[in-house]
This record gives sequence, structure tokens and C-alpha cells, in this order.
Amino acid sequence: DLGHARRSDVTTAALDALRTFLARAGRGEPVPYYAILVADGDRMGAVIDNQRSPDAHRSLSEALDTFARGARAIVQDHDGCLIYAGGDDVLAFLPLHHAIECARALSESFTDRLKAWRTSDGDTATLSAGIGIAHCLDPMGAALDVARNAERVAKGHPDKNALAMALDKRSGGLTVVCGHWDSLVSRLLDLAVLHEADAIPDKAAH
Repeated sequence: DLGHARRSDVTTAALDALRTFLARAGRGEPVPYYAILVADGDRMGAVIDNQRSPDAHRSLSEALDTFARGARAIVQDHDGCLIYAGGDDVLAFLPLHHAIECARALSESFTDRLKAWRTSDGDTATLSAGIGIAHCLDPMGAALDVARNAERVAKGHPDKNALAMALDKRSGGLTVVCGHWDSLVSRLLDLAVLHEADAIPDKAAH
């Protein structure tokens, strides 16, 4: 079929041009994996229920709106693409090397914006997030499911205020890690630094 042959020629030419560009830029083949971040506020129902006046509800809504509007800049600062931010919900696509830092920045922003509002027990709202790592050839629906399941794992953490990461490798099974922001993020970033410096084997983090 002539049309198919022409499309193949165009694809081959585009791939050749991409390889030439990457070689001149000093880059290798692009990493075929990317991250999807799904985040949601913790204890928001209890925080909302504890607001006793219309003014308090309005102020809380304004704080959530401020967080959502600021989420776009945070994601863009980490070379990502924000798909949705509304209230305490965030959905974004991110490159792997910035995904953890972006998730942490969103968590810190959310906690800071919502610190003035508490539950009846005195707890503040926090943000839990799931990061799904998927292959670019995987169906988008399947990749989103990985990220959403990771978010559910984070929300199920005993203390909430957690990050869960799920790696869905094409050549293997699903690997999931979950922990509180302070402990898990620092460990993962330390491992990333050691990996980049070739100070540890590639599989050490696993």
C-alpha cells in the first residue's frame, strides 16, 4: 500500500532526524518511561466539616483555589505538564528525573496553604500523592490506573501525608514503594545521587 509506505518513510526520516539532533546535543536515546502524578488532600472532609461559619468556608475555598492555581507553576518549573488542578486534586505528567521533587513541592505548597484550617481533633490537611512510572508504549488508560492505584496506596498509609511510587516495567512486574514524605523522599533522592555517580549497582535501589 503506497500510503503506508509513505508513512513509513516519514517515520523513518523523523527518527533519523531525532537521532541526529540528540547526537549533536550530546544526548543518548530518550528514556522510554515517564511519570504520572496523582495527588489528593488528606482529611479534607473533616477539615471542611469543622468550619463553623460562611466566612471560614469561603476562606478555605480561596486557599484551595490558590493552591490549585499555583500547582501549574510548580509542575512547569519541574518540566512537567499539568492536566488538572482543582481544589485538592492534581493530575500531571512529569519526566522521571523531576517527578519526586515536583511531588514534594506540591505537598509543601498544599500544607502551607491549608495550615490555618484544622479538623475537630486539631489535625491539619496534608497531601498524599501517587506516582506511576509507565512505558511510553503502554496504553494511557493502563498507565493512569498505575498512578491512581499508587495514590490509593499513599492515601492508605497509616499517617497519610505520604508518597507512593509504582513502577510498571514492560519486562517485569509491578514494584511499589510507599512512605511518609520526609523519610521516603530523602532516601530515594539519596539513592538517585549515588546511582548517578555510579557509586552503587543499578539494582541497589530495588
